[in-house]
Amino acid sequence: MIQKKRNTPTPPLSVPKNKDGVQAHWYPGVILGLLAFILYANTLSHGFVLDDSLVITKNQFTTQGLAGWSKIFTTDTFFGYFQIPGKETIITGGRYRPLSLALFALIYQIFGAKAFVFHLFNVLLYALSAILLFKTLHALFHKSQQASWFSLAFLSTLLFVAHPVHTEVVNNIKCADEILSLLLSILTLKFTLKAYDTEEKRWAWWAGLAFLGACFSKENAITFLAAIPMAIYFFRPKNSSASSIPVTTLLFPAIIAFVLFFVARGTVLHWKFGEEANVLINNPFIKWDGAKWLPFTFGERSAAIVYSLGEYLRLLVFPHPLTHDYYPRQIGIVSWADWQVWLSAVAGAGIIAGAFTGLKQKHIISFALLYYIITISIVSNVFFPIGTNLSERFIYMPSLAFGLIVGYYILKINNNSIKLALIGLLLTAYTAKTVIRNQVWKDNLTLASTDIAVSGNSAKLNNSYAAQLSEKALKASSPQEKAALTNQAINYYNKAITINPNYVEAFYGRGSAYFIRQQFPAALSDYQMAEKTAPDFPNLQNNLVLTLRESAKILLQNPDNKPLAVQYLREAQRRFPNDPEINGLLQTYGQ
Repeated sequence: MIQKKRNTPTPPLSVPKNKDGVQAHWYPGVILGLLAFILYANTLSHGFVLDDSLVITKNQFTTQGLAGWSKIFTTDTFFGYFQIPGKETIITGGRYRPLSLALFALIYQIFGAKAFVFHLFNVLLYALSAILLFKTLHALFHKSQQASWFSLAFLSTLLFVAHPVHTEVVNNIKCADEILSLLLSILTLKFTLKAYDTEEKRWAWWAGLAFLGACFSKENAITFLAAIPMAIYFFRPKNSSASSIPVTTLLFPAIIAFVLFFVARGTVLHWKFGEEANVLINNPFIKWDGAKWLPFTFGERSAAIVYSLGEYLRLLVFPHPLTHDYYPRQIGIVSWADWQVWLSAVAGAGIIAGAFTGLKQKHIISFALLYYIITISIVSNVFFPIGTNLSERFIYMPSLAFGLIVGYYILKINNNSIKLALIGLLLTAYTAKTVIRNQVWKDNLTLASTDIAVSGNSAKLNNSYAAQLSEKALKASSPQEKAALTNQAINYYNKAITINPNYVEAFYGRGSAYFIRQQFPAALSDYQMAEKTAPDFPNLQNNLVLTLRESAKILLQNPDNKPLAVQYLREAQRRFPNDPEINGLLQTYGQ
């Protein structure tokens, strides 16, 4: 239960003033920035992984450099990858996050496809976020006080920076959108506080400009339209010393920024907001009845959402094991008969109760819990679908609340030695987990082979790992190694298809694995299954024709199979009428 009376912690261990007597607020911030950089320094040698291809290496607008900016700001974020009109809309609600892509294009213009530079960019963004977060929290909580090592601003930022749940955000370059969104949202708060404290409206306009950048980075920034006035309510008094500028006036530029973003997003995405796809990979709230996909019942859907929100809390409290993939059915079909769902519900109810219990008293815990509720709401699936159950990157912005709460209770301890021991224990555990987890992200094969042990029920990850194994098989030096790798790949494709019975990518991938093994009838069957759902799937027609041709050549070795071989050749000719080898075989055997 939150105490109504504020507790005053022991006097903080202060950072000395510099020789001019100016409070050295920058000093702890720099230390936090250096810590952020050191924690992720071992990512700089990594390659491009996972979704980096969507926004960098295989995005035609990013690879055009500055010339691609006009398209980056006027099309869906993933249009440059799919390159087929309408294809990008399979991702629920579409995506419009042009700022990170524009920065990627600038980097590509100068340095080309050098993964080191892109990883350095992400790590530096994260370090800058640490510095800015500390300075903003210091201005929010401590205002004119001298910076200290035992301040809530420093300790909560320290815990935020070191928390291992952020490894996905920093390692996956694509997630620069998450870092930029929070960075610029925090900057918006800092400028708004500056406007409030100095009564200079120009800072509010700087806040509006920062917020425009935050929104163009990722839609999550919108939640700060609620978080910022809440922060002023909690930490700026309503008395004679309060600012004469109304909060609504301070927020007016940020509201204008949001409207500009909203209109831009709506125009570019043709006013599509969260329509649910009938594809399992982009909609976890459907189930297969043996013939078609059916929507979850209300009970199944609500149970899945509550369970996922409980998983976010678990990841904050105990960030192990970590994985990049929580796609269906890693989070299975749950119901209100499951005790885990009720545990999550009780925890959620406790958060809501705690948030409002201390609201009137303006308690720091109440603020932290309300911030958590506000910022996680947009990725909760409660108000609109986001295309998946949950993801570690979605907890990036809300996780600040965890640092505030843990930091607050550590500071309540009156013994500095115990404080240091607890901080040291958390920091050691977080650092070890972060540095070790970073290594998993060095390439796609390492990432998939590691996380499959955690996310073995994800159709997407089973398919991804199988694809990596098939690619490795193509480079195998011996027939035995090639056979072993393709066998493994086929097993993982089988599981992906069991989970997702009309998984086009898995049928196509398994067909390719069978083709590598020269099991052409099986390859043909899988390609035809893929064609039923997605006839325009990339390279499908080419692979299908090759399989028809090679199957026919094998069949022709037995005269009894000639009719079927000719049938395959004619089907191949119908698709590729100008192929000389197919036409030559038909001239020889088609009579």
